Amino acid sequence: MLQITDAEHMTLMRDAFPLLNDPKILAENLRIWRTDSTKIAYDFIQEGLKDGSITTEYPQEAAELFSLLFNYWLAPNFYPITTLSEFKHRIHCLGLIMDSLGVPLIDHDSDMEDRLAEGFFLLASNPQ
Repeated sequence: MLQITDAEHMTLMRDAFPLLNDPKILAENLRIWRTDSTKIAYDFIQEGLKDGSITTEYPQEAAELFSLLFNYWLAPNFYPITTLSEFKHRIHCLGLIMDSLGVPLIDHDSDMEDRLAEGFFLLASNPQ
């Protein structure tokens, strides 16, 4: 998630988003989100299960859901969002979904939601 809070990284991602209009590139990204991103989330969840910070009975499902929502549902080119407050609301919702699965990946008591929203908001902004 650190990349999401890096303005330079998110600006590069925003500038690359038009490439997703190519069906072959979109298909490859969907494959990566389904496999590689899910594996990263799953490994993270397994680590939390071992140290007790995560209590889910659904580690694989939670990893798949997180990857799907984080990479697709939060991406403004798929589900257009135009304001920072809309991003904050959606990220808070994602956090509550993950909390309900026993996978508290977003700290609601820190500035994490704001920083994530600001990162995703950069994706929605028009290039200068």
